[in-house]
Amino acid sequence: AKRPEREGKRCQDAVGECQHQFARVKSRYGVGDGQDGGERRSGEPRPQRAEGAADRHRAHPDRRFRVPEDSPASTLWDAQPTGGSKVQAAELMVRCLESEGVARIYAIPGEETLELVEALRESSIEIVIVRHEQGAAFMADVHGRLTGRAGVCLGTLGPGATNLITGIGDAYLDYAPMVAITGQVRLDLVHKESHQYVDVVDMLRPVTKWNARIERPETVPEVVRKAFKLAEAERPGPTHLELSETIAAAELPGSTRPLSPSAPAPSLP
Repeated sequence: AKRPEREGKRCQDAVGECQHQFARVKSRYGVGDGQDGGERRSGEPRPQRAEGAADRHRAHPDRRFRVPEDSPASTLWDAQPTGGSKVQAAELMVRCLESEGVARIYAIPGEETLELVEALRESSIEIVIVRHEQGAAFMADVHGRLTGRAGVCLGTLGPGATNLITGIGDAYLDYAPMVAITGQVRLDLVHKESHQYVDVVDMLRPVTKWNARIERPETVPEVVRKAFKLAEAERPGPTHLELSETIAAAELPGSTRPLSPSAPAPSLP
């Protein structure tokens, strides 16, 4: 007789914790019922935000992607702030999304995607916060079907990525263009079987046309261009990109630019 009561109490506690976390997301990212800047009219300035996890990541020297001085890549970009104009890989990815014509992205933020979400907040792309990653994937799926352009969804690592699978699989079976982006732990934690780490790239391989783990920050423009090109090419379908905390926080020269789409925009179906 006591077991159902215990199970009921656990469910109530879990629901309460979910509501608490969702309220924090609404407050931080300006979505929801209009409170705390939830609804911002066109032309209004963005509210000033308090220092958050992304700011602490930027200030933490261990979060930087380090390149050996004798590495050929060290002549292409400098991961350590040495003065001059710099751009984070997460910011560069958002610029690439803007270059691809992305107007909105369906997402649930997470700790491993904070750099990317902060860059999105300062961009022209609308962040549509959903209640479940599966909803984000299906919304991106339908967006691709209706417009002929790849819909974009964003989830965090581990369970966030696994929740995307059903929607990605639906897009794969129905030939809908989609680009899914997932976060991942820092590269120095991958071999330690860190918290919530799963090999998302291997997991999504059967239900994507192409997917990749971004392992070098200077390849972001090329990888994003390839993901959209393959997603929208005949036959259309989903592609996937994994961006770890290490790569997202890496800095490149400010002159780094997205690759411009060369193919004409598809006509509406």
